[in-house]
Amino acid sequence: MVSTMAVARSTLCVLLLAPACARGIVRPAARVRNWGLAHVVMSMPGSAVAPASADDAARARAELKAELLEVVQPLGCGFDSTQEQRDEVLEIVTELEALNPTKRPLESDVVVGMWDLVYTSSPSVRNVQGVMGVNQWFKGARMTSFVQDVRREPNYIRYIEKVQFPSLLSRMVGNVAVAEGFWTQQDEEPDTMVTDATKVTIGPMKYDSEQWQSLRCLMIQELTYCDDEVRIQHGLVPNIIWVFRKLPPGAVVEGA
Repeated sequence: MVSTMAVARSTLCVLLLAPACARGIVRPAARVRNWGLAHVVMSMPGSAVAPASADDAARARAELKAELLEVVQPLGCGFDSTQEQRDEVLEIVTELEALNPTKRPLESDVVVGMWDLVYTSSPSVRNVQGVMGVNQWFKGARMTSFVQDVRREPNYIRYIEKVQFPSLLSRMVGNVAVAEGFWTQQDEEPDTMVTDATKVTIGPMKYDSEQWQSLRCLMIQELTYCDDEVRIQHGLVPNIIWVFRKLPPGAVVEGA
């Protein structure tokens, strides 16, 4: 049976890619990398040739993760990225996904923990200057960090967004917005996480999460790479990516 997510993705891809095809967009040239004895050619998703050994794969992952984190570091979670930079990140991500060491990450404890968002290519997030879209309610607000707290038994999830509010508002409500809810694993696609935020809190103010439509961009996400350091996921539109870096155990996060 075709899953709901697959149908939604197919429809969105047709709508979004048709104008691009009409313009005749040229894809980036394939990268060629050499890890030890492994000669790997990467181009479009699904065309990667895997490294020859487990050691080669581990070295390849380490190199790609270091490159990815270096490239996204100056991009302000993606807010300050250009289309050329977003294409570069997508290319590195595609190569790293081909070396995903964790099958069914939602069934592994590797997904549990505090995950700091280091990059997203989501245009909706750029437009509202934050994942939760706080500036739709408080003009001039901008996200400075976003942490996802993923737990198991029950499958609890919490979003902790640090926000730079205008100074007067900051003194009134603080600098943290928190959304809480639960996550589930989609039956038809076991790597797909479905989340349902139930409430949003900003300082003393509490809101029904239905008012926060920006959170819907994280409602259905496919995890395509996950280890004990980096997690990569895609929403309904496959080329929109999210890159999280795992915080060390015991890390203190304001609002957590």
